[in-house]
Amino acid sequence: MSMVAEALKTFKVGGHEGWLEPGTGNSSFYVDWASSHRFHVGDSLNFEYKEDDSVMVVDKWSYYHCDAANPIEEFTDGNSTFVLDRPGPFFFISGAENHCRNGQRLLVEVIHPKSPPAFANPPEGGYNPLSPASASPTSGARVPIPVSLALSIALGGACVVGAMSI
Repeated sequence: MSMVAEALKTFKVGGHEGWLEPGTGNSSFYVDWASSHRFHVGDSLNFEYKEDDSVMVVDKWSYYHCDAANPIEEFTDGNSTFVLDRPGPFFFISGAENHCRNGQRLLVEVIHPKSPPAFANPPEGGYNPLSPASASPTSGARVPIPVSLALSIALGGACVVGAMSI
């Protein structure tokens, strides 16, 4: 049995704009950009930015407070790629003064990898949906039906469900 894994993707952060300080009134640019993508373990983020900028991987507190004092990792070469190597949140801010406060920060939530589907064994003798044994229960067997269907049958097809407000 072979399983096909989803291809890993590289996302250019910010799309064609790249990693830059958002314009006035557009501080949600990176929030909007991230929410339009689904990130998986093994995907990567490519940051393209100018010489006077940088990308910092930071913890949650530093992200929300735009604190660039103790980054986990820092990139300064103008074209940096970061691999999303685990599920959960990743926090990025700009290292340029005031850029983070003006919206140049990114929170990426990497989703958990999907578990492979469980495969059920077919019944003994195989399953044939066209055989009479598969189409109806054995004689004397009871098949549960929803109460609303039972009422509908008992009332000759008319069933009224009432609602009560409190």
